Amino acid sequence: MPSAIPPENIADEGLRLAVAKAGSFNALAQTLGMTASAIMEWQQVPSHRILQVEAVTGIPREKLRPDLYRSSYKDRIALDLKQIELVIRIEMLKALQQALPQIEKVLREIYPDTDEAKE
Repeated sequence: MPSAIPPENIADEGLRLAVAKAGSFNALAQTLGMTASAIMEWQQVPSHRILQVEAVTGIPREKLRPDLYRSSYKDRIALDLKQIELVIRIEMLKALQQALPQIEKVLREIYPDTDEAKE
């Protein structure tokens, strides 16, 4: 088995973070059901292992392989903005629904002869 490489000497940032979080190549290997020597051969976290490494280390895939996953920061902001927009629309619809009886009353006062046209 190759000699252990300290995490700070691993060139790839994502792999370095994963090994450091696990504590060692052996610890990471054990949680992944692999040998430490197999992981030591990685230049970076392989694409087919990203989700598994993310699950056992808690390190987001965007940090493990930024070349494959865009920063989720922008995506999360966009999603948050969409959610905020939906909440605002829902609240506006609720307010409109509550105001409808009053609006209808005012319209009947302004246009009293339109009641027959509704039927």
